[in-house]
Amino acid sequence: MDHRIIAFYRWEVEAQGSGRRDDDAVEWDPLRPLHPLVELQLKGSGNALSYWRMIRRWRTGLIRFFSLMIDGHPACLGAIHNWSLQRRELSWLKPVGGFLGPFWTDPAYRGRGLYPRLLLHTVCILAEMGMSQIYIASQASNIPSRKGIERAGFRAIGCREVRRSGFRLLVHSVPAPKRPARVT
Repeated sequence: MDHRIIAFYRWEVEAQGSGRRDDDAVEWDPLRPLHPLVELQLKGSGNALSYWRMIRRWRTGLIRFFSLMIDGHPACLGAIHNWSLQRRELSWLKPVGGFLGPFWTDPAYRGRGLYPRLLLHTVCILAEMGMSQIYIASQASNIPSRKGIERAGFRAIGCREVRRSGFRLLVHSVPAPKRPARVT
């Protein structure tokens, strides 16, 4: 059984602005092959079933993949999810919004502020689509990710306990969300 504590963050476009586009960011066209390093990272981020599920959702427009390209190399990768994929599991959040993740930065490029840059780029994309609330989640134990999320300007809104057995979600959230401590 898998058991994790997940920290949730929100960006409010009206209060925080609409992010900013980044000239180094590219969106991967679902009609063309992914860059081999992007595909390798997606394959390494979970099991084979989750990889193929993400590819199928990307090809049908339910997920959009973005990368920050540094010297022709996809140094940072991120995704925007269609809210319909998350609404059941995140029903405690405002019902309409954008959901970001997963994000990954190549170890050779970490510490350069690429993760917050790509986050702000994807916030801009979602704001242009009319989203007023944008959410992202990170394992509470993943301090570098949480620091990058907060550096980009997202505000912590709570933690949830997630339990999975195989592919089944046994308990998604107990108790009501608590505000996670700010990462320093």
